[in-house]
Amino acid sequence: MQAEAPTHRRALRLAALTSLLCALGAAALVLCSTAPFGAGVDSDSAQYLSASESAARAAGWIAIDGTPFTLWPPLFPSLLAALKVLGIASVDAARWLGALSAFAVVFGCALAARRLTRRVFAPPLCALALASSAPLIANCSMVLSEPVFLALSVASCLAWLSYTESRSRARFVTLCALSAAALLQRYLAVTLVASIALALWIEPTSESLLRRLRRSASYAALVAAPLVLWFVRNRWVTGELDGKRGPAVGNLASDAHNAWTWATKWFALELDHPLLAAALMTIPLALLASAAWSAFKREPRSRVFVVFPVVYLVGVIALRQVVEFDELDERLLAPLVPATWVALAVGADAWLAHSRGVARSVSAIVIGAWFVAHLVFAAGELRERVATWRSEGIGLYEKPHWQHSPTVEWLRSQPAEGVWLSNDPFAVFCTTGRRSTALPLRKQGFARLRDKLAAEPAERRIAWFTLNQRAVFPQDMLVPALHVERVQQFADGEIYVVR
Repeated sequence: MQAEAPTHRRALRLAALTSLLCALGAAALVLCSTAPFGAGVDSDSAQYLSASESAARAAGWIAIDGTPFTLWPPLFPSLLAALKVLGIASVDAARWLGALSAFAVVFGCALAARRLTRRVFAPPLCALALASSAPLIANCSMVLSEPVFLALSVASCLAWLSYTESRSRARFVTLCALSAAALLQRYLAVTLVASIALALWIEPTSESLLRRLRRSASYAALVAAPLVLWFVRNRWVTGELDGKRGPAVGNLASDAHNAWTWATKWFALELDHPLLAAALMTIPLALLASAAWSAFKREPRSRVFVVFPVVYLVGVIALRQVVEFDELDERLLAPLVPATWVALAVGADAWLAHSRGVARSVSAIVIGAWFVAHLVFAAGELRERVATWRSEGIGLYEKPHWQHSPTVEWLRSQPAEGVWLSNDPFAVFCTTGRRSTALPLRKQGFARLRDKLAAEPAERRIAWFTLNQRAVFPQDMLVPALHVERVQQFADGEIYVVR
């Protein structure tokens, strides 16, 4: 026994060091991927950058078209604004926030695996899986709200663990504060809040069901309060709670298929043969079933890590059936990855703990072979993607063909005053910092635009990017009611004056 204790302590220290190195490696991968061109910038990034720029000037949160920023919560642009006031450019700030978030996610999940499993090797293996996760590194390399949300979701789950160990008021307040911050980072954090609220309600304690229900309701109310204030502000300045959203575009069967496709790619292997991929998925599915059994029979503290991925996935798919929302892609499903790897670690630990003899040895071999195969494929994919990101950029508007566009160079040389419209206002803001209004997507919309501009006589300028062969400016839809003159023409765009 005395000889085993020092050996066990050394093993624990080695596991902690390995987890730390994996977390540092994840942060280094984010910085490496974004070193040549900066953090990835897309159309959503433009809105965050616009809101952060206006907030840094104490002018409130303003979108790229000059209207109030309401489509997303305010925490991320506020963080960028605070760092901008300190002298750090918003894109650079987002890059470092992404690296710190990657570190926090990997090391936080390793800490969770350490507290929820009895296997010394579980934390470093969980950290290694996350550090080699392409969706995690990709999300943390973008100027988006996802990186900080991922870190806050993991921190909230860790705060839940701490609260279950010592139900003090200070730990409850910490749990509420982190969850509220997550909700101010992304509206989809409502799935995290619902998961924790459910875990508080069904928590296995000697307290009455009513008392647990009151605690769960108190948690939800405290967490939602800051977001309610944000909604009040939105309603006050625009008459809407969270911006204009179109009709639902989701299809239940298609969404379920997309979710399954991404799951097989992330947790099995990316194989061309769907039946073989489905067969390999039985291993992580069996481990997740084992984790669910453990969460309700053996280790109730792991419930949030087991429940959150399910609630998040169901919530996203349900939301797509109600309102217009993003496709089920790598970005939208990335929040499933950290909690799922912790759940897989819990499931593997429970499976091995209840296996005996030959069954235990066979189970260990099968789980180990699956993990090694997954790791090899994941590391190979990540290596290829990092090489692509370093040579071409990870987003859109930070890429050289946009930053050195002749049209963009001309726009930068012009005074910023005046009213501008564009068929890509996101490109205009991300490359020049100039706000502009989006032109209609279809020719029919130009008839309404013509009537509107004719009713409000003023000079306006149009930055028209020839994004593809079909991107032809429909000048005939504006004349003769308006005078339209092309003043500049470039290989990738045109500038018009409308009077």
